[in-house]
Amino acid sequence: MNECKLRIAPESERNKCIELANLCFGFNFRTLLPKAYADIPCMNPTHYVADDNGDFKALVDVLPEQLTVGDIVLKTGYVGSVCVHPESRSQGLMKGLMAMANDGMRENGTDIAFLNGNRQRYQYYGYHPAGKTYSFWISGDNWTHALKDINADGISFEDISSGT
Repeated sequence: MNECKLRIAPESERNKCIELANLCFGFNFRTLLPKAYADIPCMNPTHYVADDNGDFKALVDVLPEQLTVGDIVLKTGYVGSVCVHPESRSQGLMKGLMAMANDGMRENGTDIAFLNGNRQRYQYYGYHPAGKTYSFWISGDNWTHALKDINADGISFEDISSGT
C-alpha cells in the first residue's frame, strides 16, 4: 500500500465517499440519510478522506447544521460516516481524519460538534466515552463574543472530561 494522503474531498468525489461508507457499514447511505447523501442533498457534508492514489481508504463526514436555543442560533457539526476500509484498519488513518475534522470545525467557528454511534471509540478525539451524551466545547471566545448578552443566571458548566 502507498502512503495515504489525508485531505478534503471535493464535491466531484462525493460518490466515492458514499461508496466507501456503504461498503464499510453494509447499507445504502442515500436511503439512510437522504438529506445529506441523496442525489440532490439539502445539506452538504465536508468529506475528510484518506486517499491512496485515488482509492479512498477512510472517511469522516461533517454535516453542517444549526441548533436554535432560545434566540441563539449555534453552528453545529454532526460527525458521521466514520469508517475505514476493512483492509486498511489499524494504520492510524482515523486518528488523522478525526483530528482534521475537529480542527476544521474549530476553524469554521463551529459551536458544537455531535457524534453518534460507538461513542466509546471516540474518547481519543475529545468526545464523551459512553452513554447517550453529547460533547460540547465552549471556548472563552464563544462566551465573550457570541454569548456575551445572554443572561446566564442559573446556568453552570462542569468539566466532564475526567468521566466523573
